[in-house]
Amino acid sequence: MPPSTFCIPTINKIGRGCLVDVVNLMKDYGYQHVLIVTDPFLMNSGLVEKVTRVFLHNKIKSHLFTDAKLVSSLEIVKQSLGCYEQQQIDCIVSIGEGAAYDYAKAMIYLQSHQSIFISDNIKKPWPLITINTTSASNIDNFNPLLDQTKNELINLAIAGSRITPLLSVTEPELMLGLSSEFIAALGMNSLTYAIEAYVSTAANPVTDACALSAVKILSNALRRAVNYSLDLQAHENIAYAQFLAGMAFNNASQGYVQTLAWQVSHFYNQPLTICNAVLLPQVQAFNLKLVAKKLKNIAGAMGIRIAHMTDQRGAEACIAEIRRLNCDLGLPSGLRRLNVQDSDLAKLAKAALKSASGITNPVQANLTDLIAIYQSAM
Repeated sequence: MPPSTFCIPTINKIGRGCLVDVVNLMKDYGYQHVLIVTDPFLMNSGLVEKVTRVFLHNKIKSHLFTDAKLVSSLEIVKQSLGCYEQQQIDCIVSIGEGAAYDYAKAMIYLQSHQSIFISDNIKKPWPLITINTTSASNIDNFNPLLDQTKNELINLAIAGSRITPLLSVTEPELMLGLSSEFIAALGMNSLTYAIEAYVSTAANPVTDACALSAVKILSNALRRAVNYSLDLQAHENIAYAQFLAGMAFNNASQGYVQTLAWQVSHFYNQPLTICNAVLLPQVQAFNLKLVAKKLKNIAGAMGIRIAHMTDQRGAEACIAEIRRLNCDLGLPSGLRRLNVQDSDLAKLAKAALKSASGITNPVQANLTDLIAIYQSAM
């Protein structure tokens, strides 16, 4: 096994009431003007308003950028960044993962590089604070960007210690009373992170331990949190699971669930979280031939009695349990429910095939394979 590098933010706060602790840390750092980066999905959920109220109560001024998109061009990010450069911003606070986190990192990347190439007075990049909903914000991911000359997705790795978050926040109280679909989608997104990390070719003993622990907690707590949205203990359990899943995912990378889901999310303007949930069992069915034993272990973590099962049977039980959980949580059963058209599947698969984000998937696919996965998910 080659050497592993395990990266997480400098400070990580998890559990009920931790947002207040983070606000106090922000005040200690002298952060009085923050740029909040989020997306319309989270803005409409009511979660962002909860955060801004806490900031306002503590006399921290917030500037809101609420149109972070999963896929954009660096030029568009640069234009949105320019709107805030004269606002004396002390730091960026991203709320949510996916679009918000990627957009915030792109802003910091451009701000940093503009300083290097344009100004003689090199300024440090804005610090990044992440308020997590699925805890994917531990280190740098591959970020999908739109190549406007070809109108297709490319993957740009925005990486480096300068944009690793200073603070990461996983606050369960923010989830109280939110819609059941919202909670379900975020929970299944975390389960996707954990499972993709566990079967990844870049997995190691540390990421495996984090991933399986996350699967076990999520499988026990998700149904409760969705059915009883004010159950703080269930949300707190999920917060810890989300953090574990984030550590696994960001250090063992991802697979074809994310790769395929990005395309659907972009072309059909659907939440990435829900796209991941729909595609998760289909991709694992494709992976089964090489990672049956690992999928059997996941089934065990999900509460299936696997002691007398073969690897094949245990893997099949894992996939069936993922589908059952999706159903119990009320999430879409297939891509048609997300308005995906059969005529678009080849186009989606071709775009996904060019992505670098599937490189650690345990089974490498060709175009025909990816089309078949999409077809099985319809």
